[in-house]
Amino acid sequence: FGLTDSMIMGVHTPFNTVLETETLHLIADITAKIEQHPLVDSVRSLTNMDYIESENDSLLVSSVLPDFSPKGIETFMSRIMEWEEVYWGTFISKDLHLASIIIQPLPNNTDQENGEIYSFLRKIEQQHSTPALQFPIAGMPVVKEEINRSLMTDIVWLIPTAALIIMIILLFSFKCWEGVVFPLASLVTAGIWVMGLIGYLNITFTMATLLVPVLLLVVGSAYAIHVLSHFYEALSRQREWVSPEKIADILKKSIKKIKIPVLLAGATTAGGFIALVFSPLGPFKAFGLLSAAGVVASQITSLIFLPLLIKIRYRKGYAVKTPRVAKHTTLEKKSVFSYFEKIVTKGKVPAIVITFLLFALTLFFLPRIEPGSDMLEFFVPKSRVVQDTELFNNTLGGSNTINLMIQAPQKGEILTPEFLKNMDNFSSYIKETNSSVSQVQSVLPSLKRINQLMNSDRIPYEKDAVIEESGSFFDTGFFTFDEEVLVEETKTIAAEKTIEREENQEKGGTAFYEIPTNPAKYGLDSQEDLTTLLTQYLVFYSGNLSMVINDSLEPNKTLITIQVNDMSYAAQRKLKKSIEYFWDHHLHPNWEYELGGGASLTYVLSHLVTRSQYLSLIGAIVIVLIMISIMFRSFIAGLFGMIPVVFSLVSIFLTMSLSGFKLDIITSLLASLAIGIGVDYAIHFIDAYTFHLKNSTGSVLSNVYRTTGKAILINALSVAFGFLSLTISQFIPITQMGILFSVAMLSACLASLLILPMALEVFKPAFIQKTTMSKTISTTNKSLSKGVFL
Repeated sequence: FGLTDSMIMGVHTPFNTVLETETLHLIADITAKIEQHPLVDSVRSLTNMDYIESENDSLLVSSVLPDFSPKGIETFMSRIMEWEEVYWGTFISKDLHLASIIIQPLPNNTDQENGEIYSFLRKIEQQHSTPALQFPIAGMPVVKEEINRSLMTDIVWLIPTAALIIMIILLFSFKCWEGVVFPLASLVTAGIWVMGLIGYLNITFTMATLLVPVLLLVVGSAYAIHVLSHFYEALSRQREWVSPEKIADILKKSIKKIKIPVLLAGATTAGGFIALVFSPLGPFKAFGLLSAAGVVASQITSLIFLPLLIKIRYRKGYAVKTPRVAKHTTLEKKSVFSYFEKIVTKGKVPAIVITFLLFALTLFFLPRIEPGSDMLEFFVPKSRVVQDTELFNNTLGGSNTINLMIQAPQKGEILTPEFLKNMDNFSSYIKETNSSVSQVQSVLPSLKRINQLMNSDRIPYEKDAVIEESGSFFDTGFFTFDEEVLVEETKTIAAEKTIEREENQEKGGTAFYEIPTNPAKYGLDSQEDLTTLLTQYLVFYSGNLSMVINDSLEPNKTLITIQVNDMSYAAQRKLKKSIEYFWDHHLHPNWEYELGGGASLTYVLSHLVTRSQYLSLIGAIVIVLIMISIMFRSFIAGLFGMIPVVFSLVSIFLTMSLSGFKLDIITSLLASLAIGIGVDYAIHFIDAYTFHLKNSTGSVLSNVYRTTGKAILINALSVAFGFLSLTISQFIPITQMGILFSVAMLSACLASLLILPMALEVFKPAFIQKTTMSKTISTTNKSLSKGVFL
């Protein structure tokens, strides 16, 4: 049946009706222009729609609008009133202010080619649009094209904005130009590699893959921040001129100290991304693998390229002129970390109460999160595509459709009265049980109309009068008294039938506007005779029914198009269940039916997104838990490492439920991202905690906060504010993702700096008494540990 998702161009006259002669001429001209476009298959509008009538005992197919004269318009009104289920709500609104032009693209068109049709329609609009004449355009191909155009705009703006935000945070954190330029240079290098990979593999840009460059900038900055933070912290302890050899030694020790935590933190982040391969959605898998590749590229540039830039910068040594760097890297009495340390040591009870309260609220509000299914909800309400679609939904039958194709095993079986009656019952049933359904289009109105016209001069259940002959009487020419009465009664019945037939003709044969199911009503003997009758109707009909049946004489497939004006997940779920319930009970076992169309795709997408959320969430948790347990050689360490992850997930789901954000194709990515990135903070903190527990004097927490704690905080702020750059996106899900991810990263950061150390202080797990993580796994990473970068 070709491409079943159409574009709809409306002609809207807010102040007049569309039945003005000038407006009808314009609709006809636009229809003709669109028909000539090489990428358009067919166009239907008020000016070229078929109207079936009878003439001289035959069917005549003509235009529903005879001409543009006042008489022609009057005829048009009477015709659409007579056959309203075909025209009202589909081609013209009840208030007569909106008419639609339905454009069917060629079946094999690409999205780019449909975009050319859309651009052509916009040019027509620009030529004729006035305050009194508007041209709304809607339909699934239109929504997809608007998404593609907005994607290109987002690519232009999101990446520079994220880079600018990260630069500001780096400048504020390190207060020196190299603290901004060097990390950015390493990130740009990694970004070039990943973008080249996207081009080399010919991966299509979607809303998911759009996030990869932004994600790389924001997340990848973490590794550079940790390298720079540890280097500057070691440099701040110098009190005299530092020679180039000393710089190299400081850098070497800093890299050696931070290398393993960075590599393993990146591994867990990549593991969280790789968990998306469990998603049933292809773009999610591509996003996960590209993001994992970006993490690896960021690690390489941070641990190789960045140290090289530092060596070049300090190739002549470093003279300590001001305590600026020292002030930057020292944990002062009244710094934020001093308050953190006080909370960890003295605020255990309030922390436990707050934790249980957050968990309780999350469990209570979690059921409020709804799947997001409508692609139209990607756009802000004031956008043109949303307003145009709402106009069609509120005035006509809606611009979205579910297409139901039913296939019979044998040719011609579609025309059996039993099946056609079920189709008729289905049309009534689906509209009665689903308020989202406005119109149902099928072959039925045409068959009913033909049946009506072909029987407009007959009487229901009519039988020919028969007078039995008696040879002795008729041969002699004489009648008995009874025979005379019979003749008179026959004449009376014939006269009554003539009157009844004339009345039926005056009413247009409305008694026969139906699918014939009773053979007696048509003077026939069986259902097979009715099937033959319906086949004959198609022979007489000279119009085109290729949009609803696959063969003009013996169809075995038929298409039912259901117009919907509510694309919410609940409405689509109910509609799909209603369709399946009806046909599962009314279709023969060897018959088949399939669902398609934009509305059906939207529902299936929502279902897959929800399923993807569960699979990727479980996969990410399992992968990351196993990796942390292996890193620290302790399953208990894995559980401690998941503390920030749990808090980040709680913050995501609680924020979504309270703010009304839906679980759509973008926000469903959050869980695995939050797990992969949030666990980095735990890895760095646990490694630093075990290191200072073994090798430092004084307060362990103070030592951790002074170095790793500061790096975690800077990193969390850069990630949070970097992701806030997504709020300038033209897509609502991407904007919501930016907000949610910022909340998740700040939650993971606070949990790493407060809840995790509190748990370590209270429970004192055995794994932190062992050697540091770097020493534990150094035996298996010798090739990475021997001053590999210098």
